[in-house]
Amino acid sequence: ELISADHAHKFLLSTDINYDRSKCDTVHEQIALHTSVGTIDLMEPQFSCLYSGYALDLIGNQKYNVRQETIRDIIAKYPRTNFVEDMRELYGRETTDKPYSAVASDIVELPLLSLNPIDEKQGYPL
Repeated sequence: ELISADHAHKFLLSTDINYDRSKCDTVHEQIALHTSVGTIDLMEPQFSCLYSGYALDLIGNQKYNVRQETIRDIIAKYPRTNFVEDMRELYGRETTDKPYSAVASDIVELPLLSLNPIDEKQGYPL
């Protein structure tokens, strides 16, 4: 979680995105804690929002509650090339490197990756 948080923080501070540093710090904290559901419930509402976004991105949860043109615009800007394969590799590495992590305990989500309606390989129109 912390590695992903660091990458997101760096990405948002990049010249292309240029987010306010305090917002970048908030995103960093949210990503670092996104698998701590009990903790998220005690935090500001944006933590729950990020968690919901994570579930949407990873397994397509609540996809039909998001405008399709919004999803298409995001996918057009940030293509999901090899998303399922990359996530499976990441899950495998995380469970090997950190067997007691939240990611290792979420192994149940792996089959759901292939069924994500947002993934272009499932025929989602771009």
